[in-house]
Amino acid sequence: MRLHRARSRAIFFGWYIVGASFVLMLMYGFFLTYGFAVFFPVILDEFGWSKAETSLAYGILAVEAGAMSPVYGWLVHRFGTRGPLMAGTVVGGAGLLILSQMNSLPVFYAGFLLAGLGLAAYYTAPIAAIANWFRVRRAQAMGMCLAGFAVAALLIPVLRWLVEGFGWRAVLAAGGIASFCVCLPVCLLLRHRPEPYGLAVDGGGEVAPEVAEDLRPEVSARQALRTPVYWLICAVYTTAFLSLSGMLPHLLQFYREVGIPGDLAAFSFSGYAVASLIGRIGGGYLSDRIDKRRIIAASHLAIGLGTIGIAYTSEPWHLLYFSLFVGIGYAIAAPAIPALISDVFGTRSFALLYGLSILPATLFWMIAPGFAGWVSDHFGTYQLVFAGMGWVTLLATPLALLIRTPKLSGH
Repeated sequence: MRLHRARSRAIFFGWYIVGASFVLMLMYGFFLTYGFAVFFPVILDEFGWSKAETSLAYGILAVEAGAMSPVYGWLVHRFGTRGPLMAGTVVGGAGLLILSQMNSLPVFYAGFLLAGLGLAAYYTAPIAAIANWFRVRRAQAMGMCLAGFAVAALLIPVLRWLVEGFGWRAVLAAGGIASFCVCLPVCLLLRHRPEPYGLAVDGGGEVAPEVAEDLRPEVSARQALRTPVYWLICAVYTTAFLSLSGMLPHLLQFYREVGIPGDLAAFSFSGYAVASLIGRIGGGYLSDRIDKRRIIAASHLAIGLGTIGIAYTSEPWHLLYFSLFVGIGYAIAAPAIPALISDVFGTRSFALLYGLSILPATLFWMIAPGFAGWVSDHFGTYQLVFAGMGWVTLLATPLALLIRTPKLSGH
């Protein structure tokens, strides 16, 4: 697509970038973030590994996502969006193909290592591009992009049906092939900034030199990293990840153990997806109009209460704690936090700062799935660990309200 023609079109090219990013998020969520909950029970049944051993793979995925996010952030900052995305897609697709053929725990881990190494680019590069293309509707655009994860959750019953009908190996192999045949072409649509193509942020037409100058952020990564507020944002981001990362890979197994029918439990992901879809788009819309700190505080309150409720699940209606509370809570935090980072520190070093913000969460994301599996293996229940993670998130809610914009000079 030749971008100089985009000016004559009614649709701002930035929205094509949002659409392409949506597809990449959908891919990642379907086969890894949410899909792991579907693969987890069938792999347990086939190989007889412990829950702790098996769920450690999800921790490996988390480590790669967190550790590689600042790396991809630097690569995007240095080389633009498309190159890192395409390289990550190739590596991630190879990881899914390896997973489809694995027969041992080390190869299982290696497959997730590669998948996480590659597809971690989807966490950083698309969001960085959107931050550069949008200003007034930045959070809304980010929310629409991240809605791909919500649709992935909505399709979990479909994934479960595919795994039951064709086997987990065939489904993972199809995911690897889709990486090459679908995601690589989609990556070509992404562009790093609008100015080189004669366009303005938010679709304002051609960029006059003085306008382009005004749109240049002033805060460097070095300046931002020296401020307490940046690390406070990282702490808030970490607590949002904690409950979901520790609970999600075990959720279908947990529901099975407390007597919730498998089909109903799988469809709870659909309820979560609908709530998440509303939350990501609606949360993005509200975050452009309401104090983002309050939006983030409300999200943590919902996640914490929902996770505590899940810990005490005993009736089918308790699935609403996951579908409604956690679904909406995590969804509204997802676009609000990166949008807040770009509001506070600008877009000059956003890709790197956003990538680094995910790194502290990685420590918990790495430990939480295996720890939850270990608790269940040794104590016969997930209740204690789920409730504990929920309380940590709940008690961290006030942190979001403490965030203040620092006074920083340029250069």
